[in-house]
Amino acid sequence: MSTLPALELVYTGMLSTRWRHLWTSSAYLNIDVNQFGRHRGQKFCNFVNRMLRQRGSSLLDALRLHSADTRDAGSWITYAIKRSSKVVEFSEDIDCEPFKLDYGVVDFTSICLKFLVLNNVCIDANVFYPINSSCPALENLELRDCSLEVPEISSGSLLHLDIDNCCLFEDLLISSSSLMSLCIKNPQHRAPMIMTLPCLEVAIVILDEFFHSTDELADMDEGEEQDGEEINHGIVSGLTKARSIELIAPLREEVCEYCLQEPPTAPPLVKEFTADYLKKITIYFWLGDERVSKLLMLLAPICKSLEDIKLIPSTPPGVRAFVSRVQRIIK
Repeated sequence: MSTLPALELVYTGMLSTRWRHLWTSSAYLNIDVNQFGRHRGQKFCNFVNRMLRQRGSSLLDALRLHSADTRDAGSWITYAIKRSSKVVEFSEDIDCEPFKLDYGVVDFTSICLKFLVLNNVCIDANVFYPINSSCPALENLELRDCSLEVPEISSGSLLHLDIDNCCLFEDLLISSSSLMSLCIKNPQHRAPMIMTLPCLEVAIVILDEFFHSTDELADMDEGEEQDGEEINHGIVSGLTKARSIELIAPLREEVCEYCLQEPPTAPPLVKEFTADYLKKITIYFWLGDERVSKLLMLLAPICKSLEDIKLIPSTPPGVRAFVSRVQRIIK
């Protein structure tokens, strides 16, 4: 019964008089607006509100909620949090505007919450604050297609953080000291800054070409003072403790040449980065690219524990197409 979608779960009460209220004890709720077809407006809202009222104060283990422009969705999230849910997954339909999580309606304060997934929401610092400070059991946080007005992610219990295709409307600093894995894919407007994360093992950072002007490379690492001490952080320098790094950042040709200049003209991003724990590097390159040797010389002094470098050559797309045409003609 715990795996049934909410609509079918409630309908089990019609199978037998003894089952009439059995569904209210289910610790798992899977509520999906798409189950309601063309009645996904007020009928969906009325159904969920009535269902939660009938459940009353019964505890929850997990809530999976997919909504579409439903104003009550924020209160449904809070309902799950207050019923000690360990897992909360909320997604606003991708065809809708990001759902605004309103301060005073949504409260993430919980000693039980371990896994939080938010898709297509708009969240500000006031709503996010309890995630940092009042969720001592939180281990996994996933933010996808979200609009973030959040200055910092600093949860001390967080082990895994995934930020995918989110719009950052202000500078975001990632400083969760317990993080073991970090995945940042295609941030919009700006890239987050990362403090050195001592427990980090795996990092994946994928940026698009937007972030690669020469000025941005020079400014990508920066320092600040806190309690009289200089705190250094950056999109790259915060990954120095990681044992596995996947960095995908397509560079325009002129920017790549700038990165591989001989010191002292190389940007601080290149000169100051070290990866003392990195064991293996894989480099993908076009056949005949002479910059590979320069890149290897650049990596040697900053990757002191490096044990294996794998070079994977590839034929440029234009050459592949030409060869393919020739082979077809020959045949």
